[in-house]
Amino acid sequence: MLKKVTALLLSLIMVLSLCSCGIKEKVGEKIGEQVVESALEKVTGEELELDMDEEGATIKGSDGEFSFGNTDWPEGGAIEAIPAFKKGTITSAINSETASLITVEEVKENDFKEYVEELKFEGFVNNVTQHSGELGLGYYANSDENTRVSVTYYPEEEMMNIGVEIKTESAGEN
Repeated sequence: MLKKVTALLLSLIMVLSLCSCGIKEKVGEKIGEQVVESALEKVTGEELELDMDEEGATIKGSDGEFSFGNTDWPEGGAIEAIPAFKKGTITSAINSETASLITVEEVKENDFKEYVEELKFEGFVNNVTQHSGELGLGYYANSDENTRVSVTYYPEEEMMNIGVEIKTESAGEN
């Protein structure tokens, strides 16, 4: 009995000393991340990989990657079909092989207009739809029959959404 109490006290002292070193925070974060990942897997019915850090969260699954809070332009997947927008602050990014959606804040109207011109230069000039109204500005166009971009700017919020969709043969069969 005395050995068990001694072992328990030694274990408790070690745990408390580790907690004072900041490990408690990291262990708590990792446990929280695993709980969220498990819940997401149950909801989606597929195995996911969740990565959370001080910059944001990234969820990777069979359909691609979703990042929230990350300020980096995604790599790979559908986003490769359009030029990177290099102004403002990215607040969320969804990216998969067939679709991407980026939300950028701190964007000026002129930045939006310059990006639309860049898209046109890259070949997004087919089936064009543009709108201008009280709520904002929009530009929607195809570069080919399978690749469509949409860019919407909200001047009051200085926010822009950039989306791209790539139709695949399997998507067209639905």
